[in-house]
This record gives sequence, C-alpha cells and structure tokens, in this order.
Amino acid sequence: MSSLRLPSPFQAATLALAATAHAAVTHQARAQARADTTSGIQWQPCPADINAVAALDVECGTLAVPLDYTAVNSTETLELSLLRVPAVKKPSKNSILFNFGGPGAEARYTLAQLGDMLQAVTGGEHDLIAWDPRGTAKTLTFSCFANETIRGAYNSQFTYGNASNVARGQIWAAGKNHADACAEYPEAQERAPLIGTTFTARDAMQIVDAVEEDGLLRYWGFSYGTDLGTMLAALFPDRVEKVIIDAVFNPNQYFYER
Repeated sequence: MSSLRLPSPFQAATLALAATAHAAVTHQARAQARADTTSGIQWQPCPADINAVAALDVECGTLAVPLDYTAVNSTETLELSLLRVPAVKKPSKNSILFNFGGPGAEARYTLAQLGDMLQAVTGGEHDLIAWDPRGTAKTLTFSCFANETIRGAYNSQFTYGNASNVARGQIWAAGKNHADACAEYPEAQERAPLIGTTFTARDAMQIVDAVEEDGLLRYWGFSYGTDLGTMLAALFPDRVEKVIIDAVFNPNQYFYER
C-alpha cells in the first residue's frame, strides 16, 4: 500500500461536540437485551500489510450485518472489516468509533497509522475502532465505468487548485455529471442502493451492539464523517453518549444539494 496522504481535518483539529450523555438506566437495560442477541466480534491479529503501518498494536475482526436494512425479511448479510487499537490504559472505558471522511475513504489503515496520536488525545483509556464503510476498500465496491479511458474522460472535468467565484459550481456540475453517468452502469444500479449514509449509520450501531459494552455510541468523525455523525445523532438520539464532528460539512448542503 502506498503512503497515505492525510486529509486536512487532521491539520485543523477543530473539535465540536454534537451530542452528549444519555446514559440512563433504561438505556443500559436495552443494551443488555441487545447483547444477549449478538455473539460479538472475534478479534485476531491483523494482516502483515496493516501491521507494517501500525503505530501501536492493532487487532482485526469481521462482523456480519444486514445487507439491506430496508428488506425486513431478508437473511442476506454483508461482512464488515474492522480494526481495533486497544486501550493503552486498562481496563478500557468503552470504545470510540471513527470515520475519516471521503466519502469513499477506507478506515482501517488510517486508524492503524494514527493509533498512537488518537490514543494520546483521547486519554489512552478507550478501545479505538474503525471499519471500512460500504463502498470502500473491499466492502461492496463497484466500478462506474467500463474502462480507464471512459473514467479518465469524466475525471478530467474536475479542476482543482483554481479557486474563483465559479470554481465551486464547476466542481459541483462535474460531480453531478460523474454521478449521473455512474447511475447508468449496471453494477452501480445493483449495488448503489445498498451504499449510503443511512446504511453506514446502521452499520455503526451494529458494531456498538457487537462490542457488548453499554449499548451507547461514542464516535469521532472527520470531514464527511461529520455528516455521518449528524446522521447517527438524528437516527439514534437515545443511544448517543458523545459524538465529535471535526472539520464540519454543512449537512443541509450535503443532503439537500444546496
């Protein structure tokens, strides 16, 4: 794997608290009920390529989640790939989930590389967990184009590093052209409905259940991960302990194309 270019949120390091504690006894009771229905995650040594970039000891695991959350009676599942940086100080005070943005960025390698820094800034008392979201790495990915020539033609519409009063509109229009072309591709039509922020948010809560702690979410999202954080807080307000949104997107603009 080539060296990772870190996104600007790590340079900005701007923290904003989006949701705070709701750790009532009733929540703990519901968490215990949920824990009885899950077998948890079996953490194992990570592959050599991940260990090679890891700043601290890391562990890897998988978790089967519903493939389609809208298909209530379906038994089809999707396997998520996860990585954990165990707490430096024991015992752990529950887990923090991370998303590093994109959308489209993998997460396991990034957490492995930044594990020492993130343990330091979170106090070293938490297990840190990231998973490769749907549509990234090897998780339900697909190609929008038949070959690299067609892909290059669409990508050439994007012009970066040319700030002006029209650059934002040009990039937005190019993005729409790219998305419209992608929507016509058969593989995209099959898999794209299974990829999105609402499904990713539900995957996150599956992880919260599977770690078998108190059933509450602790989450830190960067860039696009801030939109995921606001979605989590909106969908599951009674299950949020803390959500940090860092380098914030405007969720109204993102979700409503404003």
